[in-house]
This record gives sequence, structure tokens and C-alpha cells, in this order.
Amino acid sequence: LSRLIHDVSPRRNEPFLNVACGALPNDLIESELFGHVRGAFTSAHADKDGKFLAAGRGTVLLDEIDVLGPEQQVKLLRVIETGEFEPIGSNKTHVNQARLVVASNMDLQPLVEQGKFRPDLYYRLNMLKFDVLPLRRRKSDIIVLANDFVHQMSLKHNIPVDRIDEEFMEALH
Repeated sequence: LSRLIHDVSPRRNEPFLNVACGALPNDLIESELFGHVRGAFTSAHADKDGKFLAAGRGTVLLDEIDVLGPEQQVKLLRVIETGEFEPIGSNKTHVNQARLVVASNMDLQPLVEQGKFRPDLYYRLNMLKFDVLPLRRRKSDIIVLANDFVHQMSLKHNIPVDRIDEEFMEALH
């Protein structure tokens, strides 16, 4: 859904960057989002742009936002409220121009109630919410997604695909 929003928007020719928050250790999420300068921490051997800077006027998708720790939540809230951030180890303020889209397979409201997710961040993020049923409950979408995936891979790898085998498509259903 986030990719579709990006692709039909005026930002479609700008980068679409996906950050799988759940796949990153908590101490690397901040560097991934905001970047860092050389020497900011032990393994920072060179400056690195974070996703917000690299996306330019594109879209940044934060998947599994529920795993963000309190410190990352505060910094993300600042980006949303002021549009500003600093790379780790830098005092240079950057202005975020990217659209932010977040996703979670969990309902964030219980996390707010348990004190694991900031209420102010939750309310900022919850301005426009889409509840998407899991694919297992939308079986008719599987064929559409499979066709799209094959088409995208065909273009990416320059391998023409005339059609998808009917037996394969039946197995997907």
C-alpha cells in the first residue's frame, strides 16, 4: 500500500526507501534513519547519509515501527513536529523533505496503554490509518500480486515473461 501511495503521487520519480526496523538492532536504527558522521561511534569510519536525507523528496517507509525504543521515538517525533534532525555526532541540522509512511503488524494502541509507545507519537502517526487485512484473508489479491511481482522481476532482470504457468497460479490460490 505504501508503495502504491508513492507510485501514484507527485513524488513517484523520487526514491522510495524501506527501513525494516524489526530487522535492525535498536542501536543501529537511529544511524539508519538519520545518518552519522565519521567518528560518531566506533565503527563510523565514514560519513553516512540516513534514509531521511537519502530519500530527498521521496518516501521513507518505516516498517515494524512498534520496535522503536523510547530514544528513537523521541527523535522521530521531532522529525514529524519540526521537520528537523541531526545525524549522529553532528550538530548540523537537516530539514526532512521526505514523506513518512509507517507500518506495523501490531495495534499500537495497547503499546501506548502499556507505556511502550509514546502517546504523542501515536497520535501524530494515527492521523490517517489504513487497516490492511493479512494476505491470507485476501486470497484474490495473491494472483494480482504474483503477476505484478513477476512483471517487476522481468523488467529488473531483463527477462521477458509471456505468461505465468496456470498450474502455478492455481497452486497460489
